[in-house]
Amino acid sequence: MIHKRRLLVAIICLAVTAGVSPGSGEPPVFWNHLPVKNIGDWRGLHFIDENYGFLVSRQGYQVTLNYDDSLWISQDKILERSLNGICFSPGGETGIAYGARGRLYRTLDSGRNWSIVSISPKYWFYDMVYRDSYAFLVGTELISRGKSTGLALVTVDRGQSWKRLEIEGNSLISLDIAPDETITIVDQQGILISRDTGQVWEKLPIPGEGPAKAAAVRGKRGIMVGLSGFLALSEDGGRSWYEFDVIPENISLVDLEMVDSRRAYAIGGNGVILYTEDGGYNWTPQIASMEFDLEEIHRAGNRVFVGGKTGALMYIDVDD
Repeated sequence: MIHKRRLLVAIICLAVTAGVSPGSGEPPVFWNHLPVKNIGDWRGLHFIDENYGFLVSRQGYQVTLNYDDSLWISQDKILERSLNGICFSPGGETGIAYGARGRLYRTLDSGRNWSIVSISPKYWFYDMVYRDSYAFLVGTELISRGKSTGLALVTVDRGQSWKRLEIEGNSLISLDIAPDETITIVDQQGILISRDTGQVWEKLPIPGEGPAKAAAVRGKRGIMVGLSGFLALSEDGGRSWYEFDVIPENISLVDLEMVDSRRAYAIGGNGVILYTEDGGYNWTPQIASMEFDLEEIHRAGNRVFVGGKTGALMYIDVDD
């Protein structure tokens, strides 16, 4: 195993620094760039389907993207500053834009009109996932200067009201819900997993030193990524994790999209995109053709989108 690990590290370092294909003889994989004007750093994106989606920027812009007649058409409007993300119901009618200081905006007409939802200014929201009948929103509550506690909210009435869940943690920074309803939350202090839509939670430590930024579980396989080359894997559906040292320390990963139990994409600083098709044991660099930090990844149908700073927005098509 040691010789395989050293070979993979060398391949990743070469591909990321020199922009060449891994030494498999296959051509490099390039991502398609979307022609979106630079109106800020994209902090969140959500696509209803492969051709219709929304973006929000840190500067408060909300952008609607629609693919029509072989052209991507965008329309933008200003909501407010300090937005961290956006999420829509599966049908695309109800949407929530969220951010710092309790900022929550709701649309019931697919983004044409937005209204403010009153909520505590001590809340900071970082991630959200919408299902057919409910939605989870996670973040942190500022208790006092230098002190905070983890925050998880659930809504069952399209975002009009929110119920707080009793979850231990310091700052809940990312959220994933698998097709089988397994919920995985990354906290600064550990990993939280629920298998019954949030009624009971398992809290597990992050293996090694971390820090972890995103995690997901698909079937028996689990992948966790983070800063400074951190990677951890699970082979029992997230019930236990072990650190897997194959990614160089100069690569920091901040978000993850598991397509299924084998395939996953991880993104991070300097336009890094890594791909695995064996559940996280081996990773292949993808050519993003940009140096900007990538912030979020999202799958819609057979298309995976990534967005980041300075208006970076790209996509790639994947097989079922």
